[in-house]
Amino acid sequence: MPFKAGITQLAGASKDLSLLNNFPPIGDQGSENSCVSWATGYYVKTFQEAIEHSWDLSTTNWSNPSEAPDSNLDKIFSPDFIYHQVNDGENGGTYYADNIKVIIDNGCATWEEFPNDDTDFTTWPGATAWRQAPLYRGEASSDSSWNAAYYYLVVDSEEDIQILKTLLDNNMLITVSVNANYYYNMTADDVWNIDNYNGSTTNHANTMVGYLDD
Repeated sequence: MPFKAGITQLAGASKDLSLLNNFPPIGDQGSENSCVSWATGYYVKTFQEAIEHSWDLSTTNWSNPSEAPDSNLDKIFSPDFIYHQVNDGENGGTYYADNIKVIIDNGCATWEEFPNDDTDFTTWPGATAWRQAPLYRGEASSDSSWNAAYYYLVVDSEEDIQILKTLLDNNMLITVSVNANYYYNMTADDVWNIDNYNGSTTNHANTMVGYLDD
């Protein structure tokens, strides 16, 4: 996501952006390999727009067998709108940069205009979705190159960790590449730490919502 100038707030001892009323309900990508589109579109994009427009999503729930948010579909963004533009017509993984480029160049349509369907990975968005999406384009950089609108960080130092914490403290969600094979090692509170996660490769996209220095 874009790193905005003027961020000076120091990180505290903990943060959990999922507790804010602007955060969408935890969803499920189902059988689609659309994890990057979910991280960048459903979570980050929805949260950014909800913060900007003061949308309250706290009453929205995700419960089976609906397999969709049960309300506020005009305020929650569709991962399929992004995924179907970057997956080359196949149900495979996609690049973070390609997903972000769609948001910056074309914007993103809401779930209401282009519902997510994990059994369909090729249908093109309809006319109303294309008309709505430009209203929600990502913030462009002053640099003429589109990829200057986001930053890629390999976290391998305390300074890098401080950068992540500072971004989170400034209400910015972070997309992160992880090794999903270590999910079974999580604590009872669904937390990874240096004792239960040591994956050397990554195979899945997640959204970082906070931290706890305890």
